[in-house]
Amino acid sequence: MPQYVVHKIGFLYNDNAFEVGEARGNVMGISSSLEEAKLFKKLEDIDTILRMAGKPIYNFFRQNPNYQTILEKLTVFYKKFNLRYPYAEGRECVPPNINEEDAAELLSIIEVSFHNVVEYGDDEVIHPEAFELKDDSFYWQ
Repeated sequence: MPQYVVHKIGFLYNDNAFEVGEARGNVMGISSSLEEAKLFKKLEDIDTILRMAGKPIYNFFRQNPNYQTILEKLTVFYKKFNLRYPYAEGRECVPPNINEEDAAELLSIIEVSFHNVVEYGDDEVIHPEAFELKDDSFYWQ
């Protein structure tokens, strides 16, 4: 029976935007159920957005091919918070009073995930310490 591991993604800044530097970062959870792992991943992504309240997210989607569409959707999204677009001097930020439902919507809009679900064989031994993102060049919340 396979194991499903939820890994935090380590992002690196490349002078233009954040890009995935390590897709298999810190182990956040291990499950024998894919559905359970996907739910845990979703909750961890939402928690990351909640902890980023008031902080910029611009560099996570800046190089996305759907960039213009994302900006259009953000304009509508920010109106829910009585924020004008662009918010925070052109650096789109997570609204300071965001809740879990809005965080999930924001993740969908910006097309970003902060965690991955990776399948491992049941005979593989997972050593969480081996996946720790210790390099200061990684950005992660």
